[in-house]
Amino acid sequence: MLVEITIQTIAIYALTGIFAGLIGGMLGLGGGIIIVPVLHYIFTQQGGSENYRVI
Repeated sequence: MLVEITIQTIAIYALTGIFAGLIGGMLGLGGGIIIVPVLHYIFTQQGGSENYRVI
């Protein structure tokens, strides 16, 4: 099942990347520590396939 790509979806992904970069840079962490759980949450809320959101 594919998720329809809208301007809102693109904005959510862009803001997630910006947020992860800022927090990761300020705390000295890798951005992946922040972005992976956030993307898992977003994919779950969008109803994405289980195959794409397994951690």
